[in-house]
Amino acid sequence: MKGEISDNRATMIQKLILQTNRNIFFSICLGLLLACCTNQIGVKASKIDPKKFSKGMQNILNQWKNDSLGCEHYRHKDIAEAVIDSLDLENAWQQDFIKVFGKPNYIIEREGRVVLGYYFDVVCINGRAEISKDVDYCMAEFTFVDKAFLQKNYICT
Repeated sequence: MKGEISDNRATMIQKLILQTNRNIFFSICLGLLLACCTNQIGVKASKIDPKKFSKGMQNILNQWKNDSLGCEHYRHKDIAEAVIDSLDLENAWQQDFIKVFGKPNYIIEREGRVVLGYYFDVVCINGRAEISKDVDYCMAEFTFVDKAFLQKNYICT
């Protein structure tokens, strides 16, 4: 019985070591990938110039920016997705997202990442957003690592 417990512990320790080694390996690979692609990202992002956008795109983005609380429903997931695709923002820098989407409603910095958050589909009463656990609202969150775009999330409560 005691021998079985020792064997089980040894097996568990081996599995933990293997999992740790895998995590380290994938972290190193991700770091190398990001380091290798940094120059390409910078070149692509430097081409973002809102003055050169089509009139239609400028109107959409002005409506997005003017609807700063998401009360007027000019902000929506589909609009954000279309803008990201149309302007090829998948490889953009953090400041380019701010140029395009305007000042975020909130910025969260944690563990080397920066999240830009924009409210949409918010219920507003007398021009004030009702953001609480009792009222439904949505957020578009764009996450950056070293100021380079990493991912997007759309969260509705």
